[in-house]
Amino acid sequence: MKYLVLILFITNLCWSKDYTYSDLEGTALKANPLIIQKTLELKELKSQINKIQSDYYPEVKVIVGQENRIAPDETEIEKNKNVAELRVNYNLYQFGASKKQLKALEENKKVLIKNIDFTKKQIKRDLKRLFFSTLSLKKELKLINEEILYNKTLKKQVSNKKKQGLVGAADTLEIDMREATLKNRQIKITEEYQHGLDLIRKITLIPHEQVISLQGDIPHSHFEINLKELHLAAKSKNIELAKVNSDINSLSYQADASFSKRLPSLKLMGRYGNMRIDETYTSQDTQEGLVGLYLEIPLFDGGRKSSEQAIQESRLERSKQKLRKTKHDIEIDLAHKFEKFQNIHTLLDLSEKNLENAKRYFKNVLSEYKRGVKNSLDLVSARDRLYQFHIDVIKYKKEYQLTKLDLERISGLNL
Repeated sequence: MKYLVLILFITNLCWSKDYTYSDLEGTALKANPLIIQKTLELKELKSQINKIQSDYYPEVKVIVGQENRIAPDETEIEKNKNVAELRVNYNLYQFGASKKQLKALEENKKVLIKNIDFTKKQIKRDLKRLFFSTLSLKKELKLINEEILYNKTLKKQVSNKKKQGLVGAADTLEIDMREATLKNRQIKITEEYQHGLDLIRKITLIPHEQVISLQGDIPHSHFEINLKELHLAAKSKNIELAKVNSDINSLSYQADASFSKRLPSLKLMGRYGNMRIDETYTSQDTQEGLVGLYLEIPLFDGGRKSSEQAIQESRLERSKQKLRKTKHDIEIDLAHKFEKFQNIHTLLDLSEKNLENAKRYFKNVLSEYKRGVKNSLDLVSARDRLYQFHIDVIKYKKEYQLTKLDLERISGLNL
């Protein structure tokens, strides 16, 4: 049994792996289903473009076969005939309907290429968001474990004071309640941490049974960026704005194409060979041909084409309204995230300063407690403040990274 446990332990260690963000990024981008889906969408769109481009070429086909004309009451007209015919249909002109359809698809193609690049960047941002969020939980969990261990030291000190008759039962209860609170928090953060690791496994396609550990820090640096720069970048790089602008251009071409289809079209049709019995032009069993130039003028289709045009125009107007709303939303979101980003710098700087002060404060309180100047409540309060300022630094570093990622997503910049 001992050997089995040892084997399982060694296997688990071998299967466990440390990951930095760079390691996870490479894993997430490799054969990512979302990127593959977008690439396949582009491939499909290119095929649609090829399909429309085929309208510029004549349709050529060959008809071969054998016919038997049977007339029991008029046997003299019964006939067997081999059919071999070449046919050509060529749409010469339709007021640019195909050209406008192509332009609409080309607009879609441009934004889809942008979307593939955006998808790659967004996968990185989503992964980075998960990485820093989960790493912050790991750091908090480490801090809690350290506090639980240190709480035992505090408990010994209070116990010694109690033996000397310097403190009462309330002081011991204070330390016990602190330990219970920390363990309660430990259970909650452990669950959140494991859930965060599962979310990372999902985006990177790492198997659930593989034990992973995050390595790294949550960096924070001051750099200059202003709201005007972010707005200018968003106008050309925001993917939602690019999609709506592309939709407007595409729908405008589609509406024009729908109108063109209601206009006359000029077609060239030709055929040559041994035609079918019911399509021959002469009484002789010889090869014959036909070439014709035709102007087709739509007169009535029950409103089908006009309805199609109305649909495209309605979609175009909806997209214009969506553009207006998207621009407004981007402006509001950027202003909010930028203000939050600036505030986080200040909050983090203050928290780091408070942390240094709290370390010195606790050291002084501990010294005074040992001399009998401070009581157990003062000691626990000072330690809790030190612990909380540690948590604040971790939290604001995480918020700094997440807000920076939000600004990157909206503006399209790499900050």
